[in-house]
Amino acid sequence: MNPPKELTLRGLVLGALLTTVFTAANVYLGLKVGLTFASSIPAAVISMAILSAVKDSTIQENNIVQTVASAAGTLSAIIFILPGLVIVGWWTGFPFWQSFLICLSGGILGVLFTIPLRRALVTDSDLPYPEGVAAAEVLKVGAGTRGETKDETGEAREGLVAVILGSVTTIYAVIGSTAVPVSYLVAAGILSIFTVGFVAMSRHIVNSGAFYSYISHGLGRVIGVGAAFVALPAYALMQVGLFGLFGVVGSGILDSFGFTVSWFVCALVAWAIVAVLGVLWVDLSGRVLGVLLVAEISLVLFYDLIMTIHPAGGHVSFATLSPAKMIDPQAAALLVVAIAGFVGFEATVVLSEEARDPKRTIARATHWAVIIPGAVIGLSAWAMSVSTGPGNIVAAAKDKHTDLVFSLISTHVPQVFVSGKMRSRNQRE
Repeated sequence: MNPPKELTLRGLVLGALLTTVFTAANVYLGLKVGLTFASSIPAAVISMAILSAVKDSTIQENNIVQTVASAAGTLSAIIFILPGLVIVGWWTGFPFWQSFLICLSGGILGVLFTIPLRRALVTDSDLPYPEGVAAAEVLKVGAGTRGETKDETGEAREGLVAVILGSVTTIYAVIGSTAVPVSYLVAAGILSIFTVGFVAMSRHIVNSGAFYSYISHGLGRVIGVGAAFVALPAYALMQVGLFGLFGVVGSGILDSFGFTVSWFVCALVAWAIVAVLGVLWVDLSGRVLGVLLVAEISLVLFYDLIMTIHPAGGHVSFATLSPAKMIDPQAAALLVVAIAGFVGFEATVVLSEEARDPKRTIARATHWAVIIPGAVIGLSAWAMSVSTGPGNIVAAAKDKHTDLVFSLISTHVPQVFVSGKMRSRNQRE
């Protein structure tokens, strides 16, 4: 068996290109607002998207790309260092070779110190979610969707529940806190307070422009257009990612039933269906989304019920719902990740011009778009802790990852409700 590819020419070239782009973006952003962004995780995502078109790409190769591209954050520091040297009078010219040798020495020292400091700063770090761990999780998830990462039975981790509850198991495993259920409930409460004001504005501004309408009314049209140009590509790229996610998961589900279909074909089919529904009546799209939403929530609630009626130790524990757990230092990280699960709830106001009574229906829809996901995800996270026991949920999530829910219900439900990978495993056992 050939060893997996790691240090490749295409990986180095892609990493260098991403470094150039991210460095330019960081320099521009730094000069504008005085802040820069970390490039490891975006580079990992872009690398997986590009190299997924190459059949023999590996997680090790993607890791090399994001490692090379992570230099963008360091290179962009020139916008702070050089002006500082000029201000203090230590820089009056630009001796190229001297500067080059100093930078080269610093780079070599950085690489050498990375080896002994990795364990202290990343592996055994006290931070709940260091960037190195986050980038590794992104790479592992991406490799898992392609079937690269295998468990001891040689099977990839994928399935419908991995999409619905995968983020919950990842938060349990990575942050290591048992306050995940209450964090989603708190996040829903915070967003509900925001929604009150948001909905109040929607009664006075009936427009399909969403946040653009509010920003332009409050701060002026120029700033509103600028905000729109930020939001438009952001949401467009998010749609591209969602279609890719649907394609990968759809391909995995079909594969579990014996049908081999490329993820790209599944993504194109999803895009075509959305495009057709988008040009038809909004009522039809609403009915289709309503049916899919009811089916999705029903499946999740069924899983929650199975996990709750089979508690660890024979009794149901409410320990993970204790508000006292939100006092921990990890609460901030939990809330950041939890709030990310509500992305898109503000899109209800886009349909203001389509609704018959926007002042009433849009307000209700926006509130429900926050309350229902918060309650369902919080309930699911709690049910998982009940089935494993509050003291064992973190270890179980680290061990099973996105297969956690399937492993908890597989012995209590018909096998049709379990992923094809898990069914094969149960049959062998």
